[in-house]
Amino acid sequence: MRGLRKYFAFYNAECPHQALGYRTPELVHRSGNGGGAVIADTSARQGEAMQFI
Repeated sequence: MRGLRKYFAFYNAECPHQALGYRTPELVHRSGNGGGAVIADTSARQGEAMQFI
């Protein structure tokens, strides 16, 4: 279990990811600025335009 914990710490804090613009997951998470992902408001009533937040 200790080995996995060390690996996850490395993977999230030290290893840059191509999909995140060569930033670490930790940096992206702390900045609140993801890789362009959009969360759609799916609770809109039928006929109303969906808002992206």
